[in-house]
Amino acid sequence: MPSNKREKSASRQYQEISGNTNENETDQTRPTTTTTAATDTKSKWLSAHNDFVAGINTVGSCVELVDLYAEGSVNLVIADFGNILLMPKIQAKLKVFKEFSLLKENNLSDLPCAVVACYMDTLQPRIPALAVASGSAVFLFKSLRPYYKFVLPQMEIAQVEKDVWHKAREGNIDIRAMHDVLNDLHRGGTVPLTHRSLAFLQMTNTNEAHQFVEHYKTIELKRQSCITCMKKLNKNSADEDALNCLVIGTEDQHIYIIEAQAFTIMATMNCPATPSFLDVSGVYDVEFRILATCRNGYIYLFRRGSETPRNAIYLNSIAVGLERFGKNIIVGCMDSSLHCYTTKGKRYWKHLLPAQITAMCQIDYRPKGFQAV
Repeated sequence: MPSNKREKSASRQYQEISGNTNENETDQTRPTTTTTAATDTKSKWLSAHNDFVAGINTVGSCVELVDLYAEGSVNLVIADFGNILLMPKIQAKLKVFKEFSLLKENNLSDLPCAVVACYMDTLQPRIPALAVASGSAVFLFKSLRPYYKFVLPQMEIAQVEKDVWHKAREGNIDIRAMHDVLNDLHRGGTVPLTHRSLAFLQMTNTNEAHQFVEHYKTIELKRQSCITCMKKLNKNSADEDALNCLVIGTEDQHIYIIEAQAFTIMATMNCPATPSFLDVSGVYDVEFRILATCRNGYIYLFRRGSETPRNAIYLNSIAVGLERFGKNIIVGCMDSSLHCYTTKGKRYWKHLLPAQITAMCQIDYRPKGFQAV
């Protein structure tokens, strides 16, 4: 009996000590939690929505927030690349969400590079259309239904290349001679070859090359560029629901302004390099400016009536994002740096971020006068 009493009293003391220890451990962890919360409240960064099972692969230029039905509610529009591991099979889709529920989706024939909501008419209520840049074409959707397809103008083709494929269609040239002529033309570099001729030159098997020529020799030879970026520009008014023009940057170093009603090219600008990001401000019929961030590390400024850039800003690193705030330009670069420039090229400040920049977007909350990037 005495031994049992001693064991019970010992167990009670152990429980009391354990309880005190747990309380002490809890008390020791509380200040850490409080400190973390206090640090989070002082942070300049806003936490976004995270959904690790959404399965969406896209980029910032393929995301748009717009009221698609003139109901006063905002819809999330995403051009989804699909499962990239299944390439070259295309699984790209245009998806529309309301809150976090999928409303509708449309299949896309090629990988998209930009999505823009634009107004194509003056009908009431003001319902915007969706312009999706994909490959060498812009696909227009009205009420989430395919409406129109605009294709970039064809580019110049070397006369020698035309003659080679014309002889192949008539059977007056063999595969080896055809390969030699196209290879010499490609090495000369005066006029780039079409994708068809480049694919033919990459073939090492004679039988495959012969089948390739037999399949394509009767099809018209074309050379078209690809779209790299796209924005919208108001045509004749500064109102938010005014008619828009589409501003398109292409792989062959051109910038096109396209009228969204008749789908005609209104202006063409020559860029010193391939544009990767665009920022547009102003009205086409009055005055406008186009900022083009290019792959050569420069930002070029275009104005109305000028086919060539007037100003150029050199960046120390390749840009991954571009936003404009009034007369200031905010640029994010691959070296995790954020820069602020004037349109004349003067840099105000540079800020190094703790991680690499993957996407940039302008936040303009007018009720509170709050602007951020």
